[in-house]
Amino acid sequence: INNCGDVINKWSSNYQTGGAIYFVDDGSLLRTNRVNNSSVFQGGGIGGAFEKLDWDGNVIWSYAYNSSTYHHHHDIEPLPNGNILILAWELKTAEEAIAQGRDPDLLEDNELWPEHIVEIEPVGISDANIVWEWHFWDHLVQDFDSELANYGIISDYPELININYTGPGQNNSGGPADWMHGNAIDYNQELDQIIISSKRLSEFWIIDHSTTSEEAASHSGGNSG
Repeated sequence: INNCGDVINKWSSNYQTGGAIYFVDDGSLLRTNRVNNSSVFQGGGIGGAFEKLDWDGNVIWSYAYNSSTYHHHHDIEPLPNGNILILAWELKTAEEAIAQGRDPDLLEDNELWPEHIVEIEPVGISDANIVWEWHFWDHLVQDFDSELANYGIISDYPELININYTGPGQNNSGGPADWMHGNAIDYNQELDQIIISSKRLSEFWIIDHSTTSEEAASHSGGNSG
């Protein structure tokens, strides 16, 4: 619609939205699609696929990012270079979580689905290359199991996330699979930084996008060191 409320154009899709729709600079509509696949993790805001429609409503690109071990949800962020940032869950088993210091009493669903981010470069009409990625699982600290390498005083590591922090947004829950429940992702081009929000932990996290994927898996590199 324009500023007078007149309808300028309409688009339709075979899918419900997965939580986000963007009108991008090339005049196309980039939308998230809700994939109704009962065999994969189901959580609030689930999406799992994307499509780009031209002005006339033709699908000119589509891509799915979902499986039994990872799944897009809620939001994406189109970047100035034409790439797309995807906010997504990834599966961590109870064994993997305990090996990182998760308190077994905080595994009510016997698994965790923490957040990760991938940057994709659309290719052709139905493909994409993953050109950058960042995983919360690489940036954990805990004070539960002193035998593990990531054991420490939580307040000494503001750049890490406490794997046993459940936060004020958990609705008195001990630790559901959707432990963080990210809601939104955005990008600051001037600073080359990403920000995501977590409903359940009631926090925002700013991430240095100038790192390589290898540096992003560590605790150094990029513009911020």
